[in-house]
Amino acid sequence: MTIKCGLLLAVLCTLNACEQSQLNQTNQTSNQTNSQINSETNNQAIKVITPDWAIASTLTAMGYPPVATGDVKIYPTWVFEPKLPVQTIDLGARYAPNPERLAQLHPDIIIDSDFYAHLRPLYGDIPHEAISFIPQSEVASWQDYVKPTQKLGEIIQKPDAAEQFLAKSKQRLNELGKNFHQKNPDIQKLAVVQFADANNLRMYVSNSLFQPVFDEMDLQFITLENELGAGNQWGFLSITLGDLTKLDNDVCLVVVEPFDPMLHQELTHNLLWQRLGYANNRCMAVVKPLWIYGGVASMLTFANWLNEAEFKGSKLS
Repeated sequence: MTIKCGLLLAVLCTLNACEQSQLNQTNQTSNQTNSQINSETNNQAIKVITPDWAIASTLTAMGYPPVATGDVKIYPTWVFEPKLPVQTIDLGARYAPNPERLAQLHPDIIIDSDFYAHLRPLYGDIPHEAISFIPQSEVASWQDYVKPTQKLGEIIQKPDAAEQFLAKSKQRLNELGKNFHQKNPDIQKLAVVQFADANNLRMYVSNSLFQPVFDEMDLQFITLENELGAGNQWGFLSITLGDLTKLDNDVCLVVVEPFDPMLHQELTHNLLWQRLGYANNRCMAVVKPLWIYGGVASMLTFANWLNEAEFKGSKLS
């Protein structure tokens, strides 16, 4: 009887030990799963919506694109790089997004600029932050674009991503500057314009993003502000074709598209354009469209366009 009791006790102890072992393994697996879930949650990017292309392109370049932005279909025409993910939701027009679509997305935060202040009643209880990439100083600098980029990194809780993007971008601008000088050793001074029609233009000035681009590329940005006065808060002066006579002969003219064939043909037959020399062999280049109200991503795009451009009449006298 004593032997039977002892055997029964041994069996019970063994079963209990097995159950305890299985329980420990189950708890361990559960803890690992919970840990993984917490880790994934902590690593998830904040779900951001923005109507603003400067913010959208900067977030995308940092590796954390918004889930939705405005005018997604025409974004590639003006911003080009970085490309938005294919799953990016189109809010509709940037200045007048679809309210129903906005309400359905349930983002963690909406980030805009004061240009979109009229949209804020649509945000409801969704947290909101504002960032501006428009330089506040009379002469734009690299630092004017560093600060909003860093703030964006802080808002999405990815400050390291912002710093890495800035460091790589600055290095790339310097490299593109060296490439440009090697390709175009005779070009040092450049003015940037955009045509409205054959007689009316925008001339970009020192409070635009072109100033820090040229600074980082070690090129001189010519603006005619001393002759024509300061530009507006958007970084340009409205000028006429005749104002280009004030540019020195050693200044290359950079024309930002759109610059369609009909306009080009009209200018070719324009006597003033001919006298200016651009119809013949005066230094000039046409570059692809650019989102001039963008951030560092737009600066990189312009620097790339400048390196790709073919400058006619680049042998300056």
